[in-house]
Amino acid sequence: MLNCYTPRRAPPAAVAVEEQTSADSSRKRPEHRGDGRKASELRRVYLDLGVVSQASGSAYLELDHTKVICAVYGPHAQSMDTAFSEEGQLKCDLRMAPFAQPKRSEVRGQTDEERELSATLQQALEASVRLDLLTKTAVDVYVTVLAADGGVLGAAITCASLALANASIELFDLVAACTAACADGQVLLDPTAQEEAAAGGSVLVAVMPSSREVTQWRQRGRLPSAQAAAAVELCMDGCAGVATMMRARLLAQVDK
Repeated sequence: MLNCYTPRRAPPAAVAVEEQTSADSSRKRPEHRGDGRKASELRRVYLDLGVVSQASGSAYLELDHTKVICAVYGPHAQSMDTAFSEEGQLKCDLRMAPFAQPKRSEVRGQTDEERELSATLQQALEASVRLDLLTKTAVDVYVTVLAADGGVLGAAITCASLALANASIELFDLVAACTAACADGQVLLDPTAQEEAAAGGSVLVAVMPSSREVTQWRQRGRLPSAQAAAAVELCMDGCAGVATMMRARLLAQVDK
């Protein structure tokens, strides 16, 4: 008697699903980013003080290719064109240098983005300044972004806080700021401009490190709650590291 049994082949769909599953399991996220950093690693930070000789205080900050300079003037008498205030006033102005970005802006004066960044910068710094001791006076903070390669606002806040300290403006605490971006399911600390462009959203946190009091929190884009929480925690850790470098640079300046 002939054996008429022939084994049936698996359905093509099952084979496709199995192959897809094995491919997904073998695909791993890269341990390092394009510039060689880990997801939770800051870029190289360089800080300097007293870089503008005519200012009351000044600071310079580099995050690899992001470069920011800040000059502080005052305290001085409040100008006549502003509303009178018994407390001191903090005025912040942030502008991009014409060569800071690959595409130059054709707008004369301050752009809408620069005005928004200036307002956010002021909000982040005001909580740290003892304005109650600066009666009827004003302090002007001018920030210029020389090169923009991601994390511009965080760099501006950190640099401006250093410049205020260098100007001997009494502070409750320094303010350190960091940004985290979420891309491909990963939370990346201190993203570059390329990483920010590819991210689905980002979070900026500015904090007074001694008390861990947040002076500014800013989210862009839509993020799942779990990723947003992870980004905030990563920013807080990054701010702690940046604050340590800020204090070390100020102490080195005093010891000179």
